[in-house]
Order: sequence, then structure tokens, then C-alpha cells
Amino acid sequence: MTVYIERFFRVIFDIIFLVKFLYLPKLSKDRSPYMDGMVKVYRALPKAAGADRIYLAGEVEQESEKQRRSDGTPLSPAVVTSLLELAKELDIEYHL
Repeated sequence: MTVYIERFFRVIFDIIFLVKFLYLPKLSKDRSPYMDGMVKVYRALPKAAGADRIYLAGEVEQESEKQRRSDGTPLSPAVVTSLLELAKELDIEYHL
């Protein structure tokens, strides 16, 4: 019986969490305080062994895009060789 009561309260708290962070912001014109609260909750979670931070959806891609815009897109040696061979075959000047 205790297990069922514990599960019941977990479901109730999950519902409260969802209502607080998903539905209440829709009623408000400014979502940022709710999103900031959600981000703080996620950032406070324990990190996996060897992890330096917790990434939210899209953050890895955002950081990758930022780095590639400043440093360029990395190409593997096989791709570089293939491009150079294709440029030679088509008699196009191509320098990497």
C-alpha cells in the first residue's frame, strides 16, 4: 500500500510541475521567469560522472554552430582527399 501512495504523490507532483512550467507561462505574456526557473531546476540536477555540465535541448547544436561559424566546418582527411581529387579531375583550382 505504501508503494502505491508514494507513486500517487509522485504523479501529483509531476502534474504540479507540468502545470507550473508549461501551462502557467501561456497565461502570462512574459515567459522568461518560468523558463529561467525551469533552467535552474535542470542545472541543479546531479551531473553524470565525467560531465562538466547539463545541456538543455539545442544547446550542443547552438555551441557547435557558433564554433563552426567562427572556425569553419571541420572536414575529415578522407573528405579533403576526395575533394582535391575531384577538383583535379574537373581541372578546378581548389586549395584547402
